[in-house]
Amino acid sequence: MTLPCFVPSLRGHTPPAASNPVSIFWSLFELESALFPLILNPYSKRLRETRIPMLFLNTSASPSPQCITVGIYGGAMAGKSSLLTALNSRSYTRLQDRRRFIFDAQMGSVSTSTSMAIVVMDATQTTFSQEILPSFCIAITKTDHDYSEPHLAYLRLKPYLEYTYDIDCVSVNATVPEGLDELLAILVRLFAFPDTIAPFHRTPPQPFSSIFKRIWSSFLDWIAARLALPPPKKPPATADELLNIRTDSDVAHLMESAMSREWVEDLKHRLNVADRPCVPPVIRIPHALAVKNAPPPEPENMEFVRRNTTIPIPRIHHPHLSWLVMDFIEGEMLYECWDKLSRFMQIRIACTLRLYVKQLRSLTSQNVGMLGTGRVGGVLFEFEEYGPFCSLRRFKRFCELVAFTGWGYRMRFARSMGHPLPLHPRPTIDWRPVFTHGDLNASNILLDKQGSLWILDWGTAGFYPLCMESITMHFMDSILHSDDVSPSWRRYRHFIAGATTKDDEEFWYNFYSAIHRFPR
Repeated sequence: MTLPCFVPSLRGHTPPAASNPVSIFWSLFELESALFPLILNPYSKRLRETRIPMLFLNTSASPSPQCITVGIYGGAMAGKSSLLTALNSRSYTRLQDRRRFIFDAQMGSVSTSTSMAIVVMDATQTTFSQEILPSFCIAITKTDHDYSEPHLAYLRLKPYLEYTYDIDCVSVNATVPEGLDELLAILVRLFAFPDTIAPFHRTPPQPFSSIFKRIWSSFLDWIAARLALPPPKKPPATADELLNIRTDSDVAHLMESAMSREWVEDLKHRLNVADRPCVPPVIRIPHALAVKNAPPPEPENMEFVRRNTTIPIPRIHHPHLSWLVMDFIEGEMLYECWDKLSRFMQIRIACTLRLYVKQLRSLTSQNVGMLGTGRVGGVLFEFEEYGPFCSLRRFKRFCELVAFTGWGYRMRFARSMGHPLPLHPRPTIDWRPVFTHGDLNASNILLDKQGSLWILDWGTAGFYPLCMESITMHFMDSILHSDDVSPSWRRYRHFIAGATTKDDEEFWYNFYSAIHRFPR
């Protein structure tokens, strides 16, 4: 195996023996871990030094620049003149099509007719009274302070104004490129696509890195398809037992049987909660059925997944009952059997889960939320429900406001304790909603006695940003249950659900730490 010369960390790596498929897969897994930092940060020094020809760039002659007229509004001494001068002296080239834009900025008034409008706001102001109109953008100036309490309040203006008024807001210093470049990008986007959501990452990935990432992902999918576990052969026979269930009272009676009580105690031991006065959410009833007091979206989620994917999930019976009656699948949770499995079996399970997640991500929506209600919830929302949100942009701005609030509290705590101040994360989130399980931890994945893999507990499923599956796995396995989850299971998270950056994880940790402060 000849590894690419642009991966310095793998130079000198000894190729595995060709006869050992586990070693070959593990080398591919290590290669993916080495390549993803380059892919996620396409402007890294190492990638720039590779001198890869940019064959995919559009080198044709650019058309004449398009002019965007901009009206600048705001109070006295807010920095309007400096911003006007900076805009009139700059141009912006859109990387997607190399189209160039120039700006004709002028002081706004009642009689001013422009394509766009900017409200300039001094960061030391504490109120905002400008009337909000379509195609408005707020530029906050004079933000060069330390992280004192007043400074944190100034910084909070950006996410607060964006969420409250549903407009774009950017911190600008007219004397330096940072902030001004973001403002130009926002003006161009609002001018060309006024209803679209702005990407969180300011600079789009380079063409080569984006194409290479897709090719590499497709190659890993090809490997996964050949190592995946087989689907179940046939569902359990339940026809005779279903004849005994007609009402909720019948279900309650069966739940009191000796077999059900014995199974509950056995499950508590398997989950290491035998000493706690709790009842597992799922109870087996004689002999091939299980019941659950499920939230309303769960049956709908399960039927949605059954119709649109081949992921093995238990069948639902008697949907007219308040209890969720479903097949009982005989097997072991990955939580209890993972460390007993061979390395090759662990790889096959990871490959199977990767393909399951890929199927779920093929199901898309225009907005976030659970089926039916449109509300959002799950692990990161402390299992409470918020929304519904009228648009994806509103959801994004809500998340940014919550995450900034969490970061602010962490800043105050670190300053009071004399600890290093946490940096404000700059994540690279793809906000497009895809169907997400939302709680893909090892206790919700079942390996049956025939070697097939089942996914359980669909109560938190819904449409969420692409990274949410991986982020919730990280929270459940590395933060909330770090003491009782196998490190080898955590190692497969990026392969199963996709890579996330440190800033992505910090952003959602800040969000999680502050979500309880926001009303539902």
